[in-house]
Amino acid sequence: TNLGALQQALGKTAEARESYFDALALAGKKHPPAPITDVKGRTRLPVSEPANSVFWAWEPVEGAGPVSIKYGATNLSTSTDLSNLVNKGEQLRVTTTTTTTAPAVDGMDVEGEGEGGTEQAVKLRLDVHSDAPLTATSIPLKSRCLCPIAVVDGTIERKVTKVRVIEETKTTVFNLAILQEELGEWYAALELFKALLVKFPSHTDAYLRIGSLYKRLGSHRKGLDYCQRAHKASPGDPTPLAMTGAMQISLAEERNEPQRLEIAKSAFEKIQKIDKKYISDPFANLSIGNLYYTNLHQSGEQYSRHLKWSNDYFRHVLTSHKANGFAANGVAMTLAEEGHLEQAKDIFGRVKTAAGDILPDAAVNLAHCHTIDKECLQAVKNYTSVLKKKHHGHDSELLLFIAHAHFRDKRHKEALRTLSRAIRIAPHDLVLWQDIACVQYDYAVTILNSDLQGVTALESLVTDMEAAKDYVETALALFRWILERKQASVAKAAASGGGGGGGEGDAMDTDEAPAATTAGAGGEPAKPAADKGKAKIKDGKAKAKEEELKDPTREIDEKKIAEVIAVCEKVVEGVPERLESARRRKEEMDRVRDEQKRQMAEILAKQREEAAKKREEEEKRKLEREERAKAKMDQLQSVRESLAISANTETKAKRKGKKGEFDEDDEMGGAEDGEGAANANANGDAAAIDFGSDSEDDEVEEPGANDGGA
Repeated sequence: TNLGALQQALGKTAEARESYFDALALAGKKHPPAPITDVKGRTRLPVSEPANSVFWAWEPVEGAGPVSIKYGATNLSTSTDLSNLVNKGEQLRVTTTTTTTAPAVDGMDVEGEGEGGTEQAVKLRLDVHSDAPLTATSIPLKSRCLCPIAVVDGTIERKVTKVRVIEETKTTVFNLAILQEELGEWYAALELFKALLVKFPSHTDAYLRIGSLYKRLGSHRKGLDYCQRAHKASPGDPTPLAMTGAMQISLAEERNEPQRLEIAKSAFEKIQKIDKKYISDPFANLSIGNLYYTNLHQSGEQYSRHLKWSNDYFRHVLTSHKANGFAANGVAMTLAEEGHLEQAKDIFGRVKTAAGDILPDAAVNLAHCHTIDKECLQAVKNYTSVLKKKHHGHDSELLLFIAHAHFRDKRHKEALRTLSRAIRIAPHDLVLWQDIACVQYDYAVTILNSDLQGVTALESLVTDMEAAKDYVETALALFRWILERKQASVAKAAASGGGGGGGEGDAMDTDEAPAATTAGAGGEPAKPAADKGKAKIKDGKAKAKEEELKDPTREIDEKKIAEVIAVCEKVVEGVPERLESARRRKEEMDRVRDEQKRQMAEILAKQREEAAKKREEEEKRKLEREERAKAKMDQLQSVRESLAISANTETKAKRKGKKGEFDEDDEMGGAEDGEGAANANANGDAAAIDFGSDSEDDEVEEPGANDGGA
């Protein structure tokens, strides 16, 4: 048992369940149940769910002959008299061998291997009727047989107790029941807790666990009844009263019954009266403060007084428990209600940082404040954080908050996407469908009324208008569908007696529920006829109230929906005209754009032509410059050649003078003549060369100018 408790604390549920089963099996061997000799003492076992198989086993019915049953039968045919062997309310199992290919159904086990045409063992579980009498040839059943296979010559077994709930197994059974509750086996957990109460009537925790399970299963009346039983079993324990108050608050919110808040408040006040030490009990004070805060908008003239009382209770808890994040969150709530949003956001932020994931309400409240201040991105960030961490992305209420933040920020597409996620989680919620229709309508009206300017806006003008037309038509269809559902619900309620019950709650759900079954003062029995009539009235009111709570259209305002439909119809009528106007604007814009393109093409063509001419002129100038440069180089080359020839002639003349072939005077005269001739030739050649001016590289001179200069 201790090993199972440790494994359960570590989250190893499968190992914990196996450990508990082993402990109970050992206890069953150590303390076996006494055999039941009296057949009439056999009844349905207190623990008989399949998930609690360690507590029971199948045992053959001694002296029973073959039995048979067909599909749809409500009696088990017997070949021997079993009226003295089987008792009312017992659970039986009929086993037979047959050749079949039919699939197994609920209440039937098929064992064996092989496919169609192979012999298989069929085991059918049956419940004996608790009221109908047994006969010598048949056993009445609680429900008709749903087995498609006709059972012939089958053997019969009964379910018997293998492990008892005793003092030695008390802790193990309680731990196993909690584990079954965690695993989702709620009915298995229920019967274990009830089995504990049969043996230990003062087990307060079992009462409270049963009350919590019944609340989860939707039976609030039974849940409150077990909470009251726990309070009677342990009057000094504040837990049953706290749980009663919490359940009443939950009922007040779910059923829209504010009168239950007073019952919850009285339950929390009883906690403070149990003992002086509970006067400052944080749970009771926080609960009362939450009650006053929840009932603010229904208190009318006492709004300010209730808001002050709520704040006082929260601050009273903070005085004695300074680290209580729930109390700080409550104080911030009252500040936000008074309009002090900055102070409220500061406290919510601090609580969120200190408490983290323990108190997600602080992050949600902070997001509410951001939404009010139109800080929608911060609001979405906080909502999404809580949605992912605490709800794994699946909570329709938080998704609705996120969609509202997107809607306030005029991000209609994001709002519609978020509402689509929410509607997948709660497709039965007509309020979500109504919200989708409202967002579509507002998005369509925003597009239709927008004054689009600029080329970018005009580009998508017609597309947006067509989308707006689809949105408003879809919204109109949704509103009409919701109105039809509401009218059908109202007609159904009128046909069944006007909805019954008015604003009264179910009498069986209040603290006075047990008093309806007690005798009057003085011990005199009440009149059966009167009690029966009152019971019918109460049952009728309770049934009408339950039907009203199950009605998905109870939060839909028929009058407002009709008004919205009328507005939508007017918008739909004006959409074609707006769409035609948008198309005309689009056509005009396309025409202007085409004209602009044509003009731009002409300008570009002219620019390209001018650029081509300019390039041709530049090429021509470049060729002329290259030709002039080439001519100059040729002239320079000829000058160089002339200079080289004259230098060579002079050298030869000097060599002849050294040999004495001519006298000095003649030599000097000839040299002078030669030098003069050479200089004359050189000057003449130099005078014939035109190197041009500095500006000739940039400008082209007139033909013949160079010749004249030469």
